Amino acid sequence: MATKKTAVTATEEAITVEAAEEATVKAKVLRTYRDKETLNLQKAGTIVELTAERFQELSAKGYVRKA
Repeated sequence: MATKKTAVTATEEAITVEAAEEATVKAKVLRTYRDKETLNLQKAGTIVELTAERFQELSAKGYVRKA
């Protein structure tokens, strides 16, 4: 079975990068928490940049809100 090869153009790569950047949310930390991915301590009052999925998870638990 032959595999189909596709070429990725610079424009397609740029669109992918832009989509990834748009998928982030700036959020204000309401309660201090330790990030499970980086293990960094995020203190209350700071502004952090999160993925949309991570923002939903943390906002549902009351740790952050949109900045």
